[in-house]
Amino acid sequence: MTQPARVMPMRPSAHAPSAFWLRLMPVILGILTAVGPVSTDIYLPAFPALEHSFGTAAGSAQITLAVWFIGLACGQITQGPFSDRFGRRLPLLLGGVLYTLASIGCALAHDLWSFTACRFIAALGASAAMVVPAATVRDVSEGAEAARKMSTLVLIMGVVPILAPAIGGVVLGFASWRVIFWAAAVYGVVCLALVWRVLPETLPHERRTALPPVALLARYLHIARDPQFSTNAVIGGFSAFVCFAYLGGAPGLFIRELHFSPTQFGVLFGMNAVAMIGASQVNGLLVRRVGVSRLLRFAVAGTMAASLLLLAASLAGRAH
Repeated sequence: MTQPARVMPMRPSAHAPSAFWLRLMPVILGILTAVGPVSTDIYLPAFPALEHSFGTAAGSAQITLAVWFIGLACGQITQGPFSDRFGRRLPLLLGGVLYTLASIGCALAHDLWSFTACRFIAALGASAAMVVPAATVRDVSEGAEAARKMSTLVLIMGVVPILAPAIGGVVLGFASWRVIFWAAAVYGVVCLALVWRVLPETLPHERRTALPPVALLARYLHIARDPQFSTNAVIGGFSAFVCFAYLGGAPGLFIRELHFSPTQFGVLFGMNAVAMIGASQVNGLLVRRVGVSRLLRFAVAGTMAASLLLLAASLAGRAH
């Protein structure tokens, strides 16, 4: 049986978030939340340059993206309970240090495997910035106010993929791919400074919980057994798989095969992000008219049809 979370009998927080910080909160948390999307997308135009620098086969850089996503997934599973136990600042500080040092490791790497290992470590650090900001919003606001703050974070998560590949492409136009990761390290330092100097602790000691690992695992298993959750998770997972497959293959296709410049590829990728933002807005309108279940069936059918068309085009291209 799942054990209830144990509330730690500690003294209340010494200071509450100020009104000034509450006004700045969406911007600060947005900067932190953007760490994951920025680090995912900004180096995509550098895939061919990475492979050339390390002397590896075409397409080998895709493994670094897969390992990055594995690190994000592993980190996000643990960051929530960790922040519930130790507060919001500590995971962000530890994650920021890990991300910054690993980004420096990426910039200094001399082979693909050391680079990939550093990407995994960086992902573990970045996962804190993808989990804790949402929890921070829930700590200090609720209802419509929380929804407004969360919408700001979601907006930043949508805008960043538009800009990051273009920025990476511009950097590659005049500098080595290593500069991208030195810039990522600087970004990590900026995030650390914001957490250390500006971000207050929003989870008081008396509200913190210590959940034993066995109880935590039992809760995860209980959620996984829920049919509605597991069905939606599988659908969402396969949809994300299609997107991630594109992320891994697109740089080689457009830059190496179709001879796009890194900057042109970045702009093209940004257009995809714009389309996704527009589609999400249309989705919000259709949900109210069509309903979630019916719209989901249309979405799955459309994704499958588009995937089959792309597969047919790929096979036809190979035949010629």
